[in-house]
Amino acid sequence: SQDLAADPQFKSMLDLGKRREFDLLLCHKLDRLGRDLATTVQAKALLRQAGVKVKSVVENLGDTIQDILIENVLSVIGQYYSQNLGQETQKGHRQLTRVGLWKWGTPPFGYAPKKVDGKHTRLEPDPRQAPVMQTVFESVARGDRTADILDWLEQATGERWSYPTLYTRIKNPIYYGCIQYGRTSLTQGRRVKHSVENVVEGHVEGLVTKDLWEEANQRIQHRAATRTQGRPPKRIYLLSEGVCICAACGRSLVGNSTHQLGRYTCSGRRDKVCMIRGGVDSAELESAIYKVFLEEMDRFDVEGFISDYEKSLRPELEEAKQREGRLRKALSKV
Repeated sequence: SQDLAADPQFKSMLDLGKRREFDLLLCHKLDRLGRDLATTVQAKALLRQAGVKVKSVVENLGDTIQDILIENVLSVIGQYYSQNLGQETQKGHRQLTRVGLWKWGTPPFGYAPKKVDGKHTRLEPDPRQAPVMQTVFESVARGDRTADILDWLEQATGERWSYPTLYTRIKNPIYYGCIQYGRTSLTQGRRVKHSVENVVEGHVEGLVTKDLWEEANQRIQHRAATRTQGRPPKRIYLLSEGVCICAACGRSLVGNSTHQLGRYTCSGRRDKVCMIRGGVDSAELESAIYKVFLEEMDRFDVEGFISDYEKSLRPELEEAKQREGRLRKALSKV
């Protein structure tokens, strides 16, 4: 794991070591502990803090300076081997993509894998799923309601597609015959997008024409744009940080945007602690709080508050001046 401190299995092992349930970790080889120098050093340091020694069966190194040097060199070699293997694997995947072969597990909906030489796989239209996907593209490009398309898909496939599933599949260029590799990659557990220059393309048999694919994707983009047009700005609930509490249960009031105009409701409702139904209009409550605040400010003695605050600071100021005088006197003798 790249972040051993957050790895649950490694943390569990550390806890066992801290409880002195074992004091030696035996590895077959050092590269089993980490594929790069940083991970290996981090793992050994955390285990050492827990009172656990690390030994390797193959290397069988001790604690001398020479053994530590050999261990670090082996870790660097392991890191080089791992990164070089990754680059060679990417080269192979890029070459397979260029000739239209598939190497990434489950094929997209509408395609079926077919072995071409006993080792490599090529995608072909699935006789049952391909017509379904073609109908989906035609429906989206025609402007049919998404809910109706999902209902039809449930009847045709026996499974309920979600909105993200539908739109993600519509955006996949493989359906017009373009197979791609290198658009994204996993870096330390995070999916990272790459520039167009890193993308390699190949050709497979498409299920729809490129014109139909582009028309369907333009329809999706248009729907996404129209959904956000005319929406009111997001309501900001000024009193949701425990400023106001429920008189019935004492829990804080929170903003609830499910109501068209915005309301404050008791947070105890979510935990089934408070049985008070409904809520209070947000504008009405905020206006009432603001009115009370202004009334309190009119009665508030601002000058008296400042005077009392200055008086409270006088002892600290006097002490600071005395420290300054002592410091100056000490420096004059240097």
